[in-house]
Amino acid sequence: MRINILKYSWFILMFLLLLQGKTMAQGVDPMDQNVSEIKSSQISDAQMRVIMQRAIEAGMTPEQIESLARSRGMAESEVEKFKERVERLYDNKLMDEDSKGIKVNTRPKVEYPENLEERLPNSAHSQTNPNFGFSLFKNTDLTFEPSFNVLTPRDYIIGPGDLLNIDVWGASQHSYQEVVSNEGSIIISNIGPVFLSGMSKEEAGKKLKTILSRIYSGLKDGKTSMKVTLGAVRSIQINIVGEVVLPGTYNISAMATAFNAMYIAGGPAENGSIRDVQIIRNNKIVAHIDFYEYLLNAQQSNNIRLQDQDIIFIPAYENRVSINGEVKRPMSFDIKPDESLDDLIGFAGGFTGNAYTERIKIIRNTSKEKRILDIAAEYLDAIRLENGDEVYIDAVLHRFENRVYISGAVFRPGIYAIDESTSLKELIKKADGLREDVFKDRISVFRLQDDLTREHIAVDLNNLLASNLDFTLQREDSIHIPSIHDLRETRTIQIEGEVMHPGIYPYSENTKVEDLIIQAGGLLETASTANIEIARRLSDNTSTVTSVKLADIIKFPIDKSLAISDAASNFILKPFDQVFVRKSPAYIPQMLVSINGEVNFPGKYSITSRTERVSDLIKRSGGITTEAYINGASLIRKKTQDKTLTDKAIDNITMEKESSNNINIIRNEFDIIALDLASILSNPGGNSDLILQEGDSIRILKSLQTIKVSGSVYNPNVVPFDETQSVKEYLSNAGGLTKRSKPGHIYVVYANGSVKKTQKTLFGRKYPELQAGAEIIVPSKGERRKMSPTGAISLVASISLIIVSLINAR
Repeated sequence: MRINILKYSWFILMFLLLLQGKTMAQGVDPMDQNVSEIKSSQISDAQMRVIMQRAIEAGMTPEQIESLARSRGMAESEVEKFKERVERLYDNKLMDEDSKGIKVNTRPKVEYPENLEERLPNSAHSQTNPNFGFSLFKNTDLTFEPSFNVLTPRDYIIGPGDLLNIDVWGASQHSYQEVVSNEGSIIISNIGPVFLSGMSKEEAGKKLKTILSRIYSGLKDGKTSMKVTLGAVRSIQINIVGEVVLPGTYNISAMATAFNAMYIAGGPAENGSIRDVQIIRNNKIVAHIDFYEYLLNAQQSNNIRLQDQDIIFIPAYENRVSINGEVKRPMSFDIKPDESLDDLIGFAGGFTGNAYTERIKIIRNTSKEKRILDIAAEYLDAIRLENGDEVYIDAVLHRFENRVYISGAVFRPGIYAIDESTSLKELIKKADGLREDVFKDRISVFRLQDDLTREHIAVDLNNLLASNLDFTLQREDSIHIPSIHDLRETRTIQIEGEVMHPGIYPYSENTKVEDLIIQAGGLLETASTANIEIARRLSDNTSTVTSVKLADIIKFPIDKSLAISDAASNFILKPFDQVFVRKSPAYIPQMLVSINGEVNFPGKYSITSRTERVSDLIKRSGGITTEAYINGASLIRKKTQDKTLTDKAIDNITMEKESSNNINIIRNEFDIIALDLASILSNPGGNSDLILQEGDSIRILKSLQTIKVSGSVYNPNVVPFDETQSVKEYLSNAGGLTKRSKPGHIYVVYANGSVKKTQKTLFGRKYPELQAGAEIIVPSKGERRKMSPTGAISLVASISLIIVSLINAR
């Protein structure tokens, strides 16, 4: 059954028995003890575990312990502290609840104070210390806790509070679990107290074997064996003083070392040094710890195990210097008097790959001001540093002492190294020699002069290579060896017209016309082979006058197989020639038109001749049906390029008047042409019978029986067509005109797309005639533009100026 640890937390009050050097085994009545002065901080973890176990074995209940504590005057705050410690022990798995009672684990976890981050002031959390090694003690992932998963050292000194496990097996079997009392002894049944304090574990084992052989005779002849182990480690009290972040007195495990204690105290303060941490025992310094040995070499020299009442003293730093620049660890370091500048560079991890090591700068404080020391590399080990020195390692200059460039017509252009005797011939050889397209008559050497300006030196490479002479190079020389292609315009040829891929192509020697056509993907079906034209650039470098002639034109025929006459087959193209393959005038692709609506065979048709008309298409489509509306035919035609240009010209003109006249022209991609179908059918070939164009679409509607009234009327509607009614009657049936209507501008749109407008006469207005399917549209007046105050002021000012001018002109 699981034991409720919190319930039995009261049993730790039985520590009063141990404080008096007595145990339950001696039969001391707990009611006789005074607990008013017991403090939680005085009790070790091992003692708490043993007390809890013995209290349970004695049969005392938590209520009895609580009553006893209160009757003896224990403060409520101390009771709460006892509870918290027991809870912490339980959370850290320090007890095995699966066994009977409470059995102490032989390898407990050391109880350290709360996390350093929680103990430090808030202001200290954000501060970063530039001193080397100080961050080691602020690392929350590093604890330096002693390991309990290793054998107890033989030289471990036993003291009060240690829990010893004594196991006897063989001819006799027995186990003892005893805590060393404050007097330094343990109580063994039938033997009495055995003094062990101050002995090593090995020495204590030998003494216990001798004493227990009185009871177990088999220990003498080897029939019985015995083993002594450390069940729980006692707590010891140490003091940490000096330049430390959290100085004070600490209860820590007896297995702890100076490293553990330093971590608990947060390490040295800003003015502290970790080069000479002193361990003081019985008023004598027993160890000096240099943490640099651990940080730099992973050596824990003099990291001795602490003892009760040891003092750890962290002195103030003696010499602190900083090093910056091109080192791997630019920080501040504590330097001992016998350490040199070379040692400091070693502490900083050495130079980076970009460091300038010939000379090192030191800025040193004098009694009045600062001064700079330049230290040569050979004296690093001899220079001793002083407190406050600032060491700076420069970077190497971004320049080269032996670099030259070579570019142009060599196989491996780039950067090369030279020495004092390297010549131009040797550099060309390093660059794997000259390319075949090299121009040797004149190469350029750009040389850096003493004032860092550039000097140009021209070299005749032909003469240089043909002689025993050479050209000696200097650092930062830049040699450019031109190619013959660099010295002339990029040569191309061009082909346009009826080929698959017209465009500009690189020129190649001995290229013929047929070669260029093949390179361009061959001729299209539209190509004319009767006349291929070549335009050649005129070139007369000696001419002193402007020629009227701009180009030479060469023409010759060629067939689809690219076969040409003998004279033409020998014709070689020159750079910048332009070849034109014209379109054949006899090539006409099929042109489609469509007819839809009330015809017997609607659909798309191919135009058979240049003079085919609307009547011909209606005839080819089987004629109109009986339901066709003779007044409802229209032709939709896609605008040609010429028509589009005309529209753009009109737009440009109207843009200037748009602001004053409210002109807003809507452009569509198609024109809708009203057809007079009755005239076309009765008089084929007449003026109304239009010649068809590619893309034309004829639409013939069904018979319509309605009239639509829209625009500025009170009730726009669609009503049946009545040929006896006029426009005015239809408007009246639509509620009449509104106040904003424009009666003189009423117009009618017919089913075929044609439009007629109301005309003014001496006797009033003459409205258009109506047909079935028409729409009467009543336009409205545009909104009046109000003149802004600024415009009014400008107008008045302009009028005033005119009046003044007229007066002055008299």
